[in-house]
Amino acid sequence: MPIQMPSRGKILLEASRPSRLLKRRRENEATAEELEYLNLLTVLLEDYERKRLSRQRERFSPAEMLACLMEENGLKQTDLRDVASQSNISAMLRGKRPIGKTVAPKLAKRFQISPELLL
Repeated sequence: MPIQMPSRGKILLEASRPSRLLKRRRENEATAEELEYLNLLTVLLEDYERKRLSRQRERFSPAEMLACLMEENGLKQTDLRDVASQSNISAMLRGKRPIGKTVAPKLAKRFQISPELLL
């Protein structure tokens, strides 16, 4: 018996469910079951991210990760002036300078990733 896939509309509806629940939680309208569901999603997402993070760290050095993020976002070294000087970014990309604990959170915020990927 073939597996039936849900329709695109149903997938989109289910994908929007967490957003609706988060809104209900912010407005203090979520039920106990909805809060439990959101907590479970949080645990699952954190576990997924932790596993994904460890796999990505094995594949890329911090310098390679930064280079990849810059390429994906069409950025040049000078585009990151608000994070660090161009010479420091250049040294980080060459692996001559580590991406430190001061710069990593700024880059992470810019690229919406965990700072751990850059350390």
